[in-house]
Amino acid sequence: MTIKDVLWQLESLRENSADFARAEDADPIWQQDIDALDETAGVLAALCAAGADTMQDAEAMARDYPALLRKCRARRPFHCPQCGYRHAPNHGYCKWCGAYIGKVWDTFMSEVKRGAAE
Repeated sequence: MTIKDVLWQLESLRENSADFARAEDADPIWQQDIDALDETAGVLAALCAAGADTMQDAEAMARDYPALLRKCRARRPFHCPQCGYRHAPNHGYCKWCGAYIGKVWDTFMSEVKRGAAE
């Protein structure tokens, strides 16, 4: 399974959790699940954007780029600059308002890579 496959499945899980979280009497655990999925997707998306296609690639990168991993783990998912909707990494458009957010992702990755180089 590739990292992109894992990211796709995590996004599916996130959407299902979000459906439960929107319920009037929703248990707070659903939001905690969403937060955990966003954190995990952020790390995996950053590794994928840095050139890892599989978890074996990511493990090799972890040995070679520990600063990148620390920086990715420290980052939180970003928010749409137009409506503030919280997004998992690597979305081109906001799922809530439709605004283009690809530039936000590019900026995020530039910061991550710059931090890894320091």
